[in-house]
Amino acid sequence: MLTDCGAAPAGTPTPNAIPAAPKTAAPTRQALITSPLRPNTSDAGETPQPILRLETDVHPKEQHSPDHLNLQTLLMRILLRVKPGASRTAVGGRYDGPAGPALVVAVAARAVEGQATKAVLQAVATAFGVRPSAVTLVRGATSRDKLVEIHGDETALQSRLESLRD
Repeated sequence: MLTDCGAAPAGTPTPNAIPAAPKTAAPTRQALITSPLRPNTSDAGETPQPILRLETDVHPKEQHSPDHLNLQTLLMRILLRVKPGASRTAVGGRYDGPAGPALVVAVAARAVEGQATKAVLQAVATAFGVRPSAVTLVRGATSRDKLVEIHGDETALQSRLESLRD
């Protein structure tokens, strides 16, 4: 006699059956975005408060940070004329090139595998009194004529540039 190994009669649990998960409604976007400071109170009947921080919402301590000031007053582009292989590193002098007046930067490093470019960026940062990360190369990685961008106070940078060019 063959027995049916198929489904058990309705209402009878099978020994190896995995219970089905109860069907629930998908959570709404409002329920997913809740404040990390207080628990989700949607079960208690209260509507959870969404986390929203608009760009206009600025903490008072952040109002005067460089990120919230006019970027034009915070950076300056300077043309450089590089002299690699000099006897010592020096920043100063004026070179009237085809792109306009440039600041002369002499570095002891040779122009091999970007060593002179790295030395130029370090020398310019030291000469202008800014962090090395505040000086970035814009153009001229393999050229003697370079364009760099220096982040800092524009008036202080301009006065320092004029004193170095003289």
